[in-house]
Amino acid sequence: MLFAGFFEKRRRKQAIDGYLVLLRPKLGRMFGKQDNYTPEQIERAAVAAELPVDYIDIGVAIYATSEDFQQYREENGLPRSYWDVREEIGKLFFNGNSHFTQFNVADYAKSRSDGRPVIEGGSWDGREPGDLDAGGMVGDDSAGSNVAAGGTPQPGGNGHG
Repeated sequence: MLFAGFFEKRRRKQAIDGYLVLLRPKLGRMFGKQDNYTPEQIERAAVAAELPVDYIDIGVAIYATSEDFQQYREENGLPRSYWDVREEIGKLFFNGNSHFTQFNVADYAKSRSDGRPVIEGGSWDGREPGDLDAGGMVGDDSAGSNVAAGGTPQPGGNGHG
């Protein structure tokens, strides 16, 4: 039981990282840049980005309004509140700030020079690191990378968001 909790926390942290790094550009490509997205748009983009949908509460808490999260929570029986999820994300990725903004999310994603989520000892979505495409993205359907091997940004490309 102890190990199950440890592995679940690890998977959830990796999923949060994936939602922070991969979902924002996917949402922008699919629905245009917006301040917030609907839970339905977030679901569609998460599936398209091949993110683990069992953690969809993460994406909805990051990219939807608190009101949309609450309605989605009631309709889908999510166990945790908007602020519970944002508090978890804030503690893990934003120095405890649960009031992080889309600018903070963009800064975090840009700080990840390789443009992909943290993977420790294998992929968070069941694939092995060798399953990443040549640009280092999992399931990215249209983006070219401006990051050379070794994480050095190069001119051109899309910069992953």
